[in-house]
Amino acid sequence: MPSATQVVALVNSWTKPTSGAWEEPVWSLGILPNSSQTIEITNAGFKAVGINPSTAVNFPGSLTINHLDISAPINSSNTLLLNFFGTNPPLRVINGVNVGTNGRILNLFSGLLVDAGGLSISNGSVAQNGGFVIVGGRH
Repeated sequence: MPSATQVVALVNSWTKPTSGAWEEPVWSLGILPNSSQTIEITNAGFKAVGINPSTAVNFPGSLTINHLDISAPINSSNTLLLNFFGTNPPLRVINGVNVGTNGRILNLFSGLLVDAGGLSISNGSVAQNGGFVIVGGRH
């Protein structure tokens, strides 16, 4: 049983084997990401899951999540594409980001804010062109 300080988050996984938009109805829980969930982009295939300007405008509540895991099995690659959606609102991750083997975050003029838990990169990558990535500290 978790202690009073631990947060147990529901796991909501991307189920589509190909690329798509963050707001597509292809999440394992049948709902868009939210602050109570660990979001996983870890299934097989070569894909990018894009957060676009329309996501930030039409689904801003989906841009605050509890935790994020991005990786892929052998002969696969998963990318979270922060695709020119700006920095207000940013993608806010409350409890850490793990970018594992064959996983990638590509930030193109967008915001990524990781409150606590850090940004862990293990055999994956994070690339940024414009925008910001802020990990911990004051925002």
